[in-house]
Amino acid sequence: MSLSNRLHKKVKRHLDPGEQFQAAWTAFTGPTPWLRLISEYFILFDKNYIFVATDRSIVVLKAGKFFPRSPRKVLQRHDRNVQFGPVKGLFMGKIDLDGKKYRVHKRTFSAINFADRSLGAPVPAGRF
Repeated sequence: MSLSNRLHKKVKRHLDPGEQFQAAWTAFTGPTPWLRLISEYFILFDKNYIFVATDRSIVVLKAGKFFPRSPRKVLQRHDRNVQFGPVKGLFMGKIDLDGKKYRVHKRTFSAINFADRSLGAPVPAGRF
């Protein structure tokens, strides 16, 4: 079962009635992940989020600090015309929403690109 499908079960109570789920992925903000090579304590400064793309909107949910796949509350709702990609990076990528940069793991690139494709935006071919 993919990450997006697992998140769907957890986030559906935060969606408006009648909204159709399309994709979901996790993201975080905080210090660069390379600092974790020095010490795992840097993970305490991370803030975790879950992004959900529906047919009507992009929903940003606050996620748990130690359980980043468990949604806590809705932080933002945006129109569905937001495009995130193309996302690039060897292990991590960045997406931008309202001037705030979020880091995403490579395993979420396919969900982000799918959300962009369902919007009708051109996504480059690749191994995503």
